[in-house]
Amino acid sequence: MSTTRPHLPGRPHWRCRACGAHWPCQPAKLGLLREYAGHTLALIFYLVTAMREAEEDMIKLGLAPDLAAMNVRFMRWISRRYGHAGSREVVKPSERSSGGRAFRPAYA
Repeated sequence: MSTTRPHLPGRPHWRCRACGAHWPCQPAKLGLLREYAGHTLALIFYLVTAMREAEEDMIKLGLAPDLAAMNVRFMRWISRRYGHAGSREVVKPSERSSGGRAFRPAYA
């Protein structure tokens, strides 16, 4: 039987209940990667929802959320992990297909 506490967000301050760090803390990130393995878009939706709830909680506390910092905290780590999952990469004009598309999905 494990006595390890789960690294979950404590609301309304969005600090980890286990370690006290800003959530998602490093152990929470690792847990989320395991939980959502193979379901990157679901993880992104979960994190966006959590970020919006954190912003709303900050406003209710009378604080002004720093939206750029919130984006880094909640989202940047996942884009680094998956190489900007879901983003599109620029295709050089010489590599364009006859369809003239300037972008192609990164997974193609």
